[in-house]
Amino acid sequence: MLPKCDIIVINTPLTEKTKGLFDKAKISKLKKGVLIVNNARGAIMDTQAVVDGCSSGHIADEKLKLVAEGCNPRVDKAKEFSEEISKAQHTMQSLDKTISNLEMELAAARVVQDSILTGIPISGDLSVTEPTKRRKYLMVIGINTSFSSRKRIDYVRATWMQQGEKLKKLEDEKGIIMRFVIGHSATSCGILDRAIEAEEHKHGDFLRPDHVEGYLELSTKTKIYFATAVALWDADFYVKVDDDVHVNIVFEEVQQWIWRIASCTA
Repeated sequence: MLPKCDIIVINTPLTEKTKGLFDKAKISKLKKGVLIVNNARGAIMDTQAVVDGCSSGHIADEKLKLVAEGCNPRVDKAKEFSEEISKAQHTMQSLDKTISNLEMELAAARVVQDSILTGIPISGDLSVTEPTKRRKYLMVIGINTSFSSRKRIDYVRATWMQQGEKLKKLEDEKGIIMRFVIGHSATSCGILDRAIEAEEHKHGDFLRPDHVEGYLELSTKTKIYFATAVALWDADFYVKVDDDVHVNIVFEEVQQWIWRIASCTA
């Protein structure tokens, strides 16, 4: 059939038998100017034989590009997919940065407003509570929060989280440590960080891990919290909750839960 064909379309898998199938002997039988469409793998064609066929005029396209090893279309698709994922990740990171900046700007405005209303100073020369001396504790409860969660922080303090001497007594007598967990703003020593330092100076209920706050960094923040808590306190249990935990747990239930655990280990 080869001498009679004007167009040859190749559709066959690449095997040991089909490798180099179109060799010099077959190409020499082709009609002058035949058009070959290879939908299969490149190695089915004998590279040198095809080059010689193009030169002699047996094969029409002299600009034919050959890859004897063939090409895998899945590789190209995977590369395109990988590039799309990379673009999406870049877009998400840019969006996260924008959202974080907007949150911090809003939180900064609230800090100024709250400072005026409550009289809590915003300064850079406030001392920070020194880390608690290492001893054996029952548990460490970290309450994950953010710069834009002032109302949630106040609500938790007003409901189930102990304050002042009661918080210290809970640590000293029952070995239960409670801290709001919040990292740092993108602006070093900015107004948001100074506001948290002021609150820490007043309440002593913050844990500041080495972490820059951001929505897409929550999983990283959780890992850093646990690592920091373990480094600071030797406890039997390490717990992480969100600052909206009061939506699901009322004050009495939390107290009973904490005291029940404390009684069981006493």
